Amino acid sequence: MIMWKIKEVASEDTISELAKSSNIPLAMARILFLRDIKTKADADKFLNPKLSNLHPYSQLPDIEPAIKRIQQAITNKEKIAIWGHEDLDGITATIILYEIIKAIRGHPLYHIPTKGKDKHGLSTEKANEFGEQGVKLIITVDCGITNVEEVEQIKKLGIDVIITDHHEVLDSLPQSSANIDPKSKNSNYPFAFLAGVGIALKLAIALVDIHLGVKLLELLSLKPDFLGFAALGTISDRVPLVDENRILTKFGLEGLSKIKNPAINAIFSVAGVDKANMTSDKFFSDILPIFASANGNNACDYFLNKSYDECVNWSHELYRQSQNWREEAKQTLALTEQIVDVSPGILFVKDERLSLKALGHVAGKLKDRYQVPALIMGPKGDDWIGECRGINGVDLIELLKAHRQYFSAFGGHKKACGFTIAKKDADAFIKSAKKFAKEHFAANIIKENKVIPDAVLPIKELSNDYTRLGPFGEGNPAPMLISPNTPFSKSNGKHIFLERPDIDVRNNSEQQIFDRVFADILYTFDENLNVTILKIEYPET
Repeated sequence: MIMWKIKEVASEDTISELAKSSNIPLAMARILFLRDIKTKADADKFLNPKLSNLHPYSQLPDIEPAIKRIQQAITNKEKIAIWGHEDLDGITATIILYEIIKAIRGHPLYHIPTKGKDKHGLSTEKANEFGEQGVKLIITVDCGITNVEEVEQIKKLGIDVIITDHHEVLDSLPQSSANIDPKSKNSNYPFAFLAGVGIALKLAIALVDIHLGVKLLELLSLKPDFLGFAALGTISDRVPLVDENRILTKFGLEGLSKIKNPAINAIFSVAGVDKANMTSDKFFSDILPIFASANGNNACDYFLNKSYDECVNWSHELYRQSQNWREEAKQTLALTEQIVDVSPGILFVKDERLSLKALGHVAGKLKDRYQVPALIMGPKGDDWIGECRGINGVDLIELLKAHRQYFSAFGGHKKACGFTIAKKDADAFIKSAKKFAKEHFAANIIKENKVIPDAVLPIKELSNDYTRLGPFGEGNPAPMLISPNTPFSKSNGKHIFLERPDIDVRNNSEQQIFDRVFADILYTFDENLNVTILKIEYPET
């Protein structure tokens, strides 16, 4: 008797019909159905993504005025500053837009604020420096949509601004030349969850099409690394891997093995990771910490200008820094666990000893552990820098908007955002935020620690066909499955399934695997069909 119940569906007959019409295994049809993919057409689109399924760029808000202003800058030989965000999403977005503007004979330069030193997004001080250098147009990537006052001040310097962003829009938009954000209230774009790099790529696609008549496939043949950049930036930002994000990620990961960029190749080489077999889990564990150690402007220098040997030396230094970060993050997490303040619907940590570099990581860990939104605050001069991580059913942007009077800056996504607050205001904010969370969040929080499998799928039936469900990540998690009455064995100290010795197995359960016994297995698998055991139930237990 199987020890776990699987997720319930309204109609098993509908799943059978989907399996038959799509010519897929019943368990795969069940997994798709649970992801709200219920028709043959939707299943085909999901399992066989095509670049032609990308939505028309013309549906993005303000795309036409943005292209016209960029064309004007190119015609007039104006300097164009691409202003990015310091994470990998922002870096890859900056690179794509820089390369495309340079390729069509524009005059781009780039700037990415330094994390922990500069404020997020636009600043009038740096814009003034650009004005002195002759810059007439700033294009933001992965930032800017909340910089209403800054855009107004920058325009007074004689510099136009185009915003490209994917973060939540506040009550009003900047009065810029164009605001390209699919989350804008005036947006009719059919997919609101592109990463910053996805929006930068769509702008690049629009620019070469309108300016040169170069279509998507021709652009990607000329710039084959673009999809790889888009995949890395998209995965790193943890946006839902559905719709366009899934398409860009799938084709980008498939193209990683052919990528030419020396910085990408050097980082993968130093990490000892095979680009051809990249999975989302391996990216987060082995690759992203290396990228995250880089200074944004410095990273762009290496991505755009350096030789492979120079990039290898740089990658070794990033790897050393990432190892230091891992230790710093470990110590920061241990400290927060001692002083965490858990209230109904929310938790807080505020301490002078917290590392700014580890705030987001720690907030995510505490959110997962306590199953409530986490707000973690570390010191920066006379301010606290806050990182927030939320869960399903909670909109953290609404909390920050309700307390905007306390912040000098804030913004982000519903489930991942941040703020800057004067130290003198922090206690009053925390007190009020606790009250807000109790009234607005607590009743909406659903504890997610109960595991309910998607389907029954014996290990012997796990075929390569199931890799078509990937790439896995936010919004498209790897399925959790049951393999009943499964025989185990050992070979050279490794655990194997007798029925599928070709499958690599990792035991993440707390149970020991005994040799040559049968057990019910709760498991998941990655994009390469490597199996992770989550729980084991032996007949005698």
